[in-house]
Amino acid sequence: MTPVELLKSMFQAAVDAALPSICVPAHLPPRPKGRTVIIGAGKASGAMAKALEDAWQGPLEGLVVTRYGYRVPFVAVSPFARKNYVSHTTADHTSILKFIEKRFGLPALTNRDAAAHDLLDMFDFAGAPWATPPDLSGVPVPTDDQNICNV
Repeated sequence: MTPVELLKSMFQAAVDAALPSICVPAHLPPRPKGRTVIIGAGKASGAMAKALEDAWQGPLEGLVVTRYGYRVPFVAVSPFARKNYVSHTTADHTSILKFIEKRFGLPALTNRDAAAHDLLDMFDFAGAPWATPPDLSGVPVPTDDQNICNV
């Protein structure tokens, strides 16, 4: 394994170890009897609530409030995607619509997509497109039965 491969592997292991679906269940007590109130805050609170719901059997009800809504993972796969770039601008589902509107000079359909992030920071349409896509064959992907949370 090359030093670059080792660093990429270590980085991916750190990211995977922080996934709520893996870490939260390992630290939950047994489901208590009666009513339980759980308060979540921050952009991952939706994923943490989902991990709790999956871990505790039986019906659950409740509400999770986040400032910008649930976190939506987004990966730009395109020959025009910026290499080694991570956008830190908050986006949501309407950002895809805003991207299409902005890229092709179309008017906004609603106030929501008019105010959305357009995702254009992730692309370079002026530069030459990638001739060869990156090789992702060495990226480890945990399986559902792996518990990689060693906290």
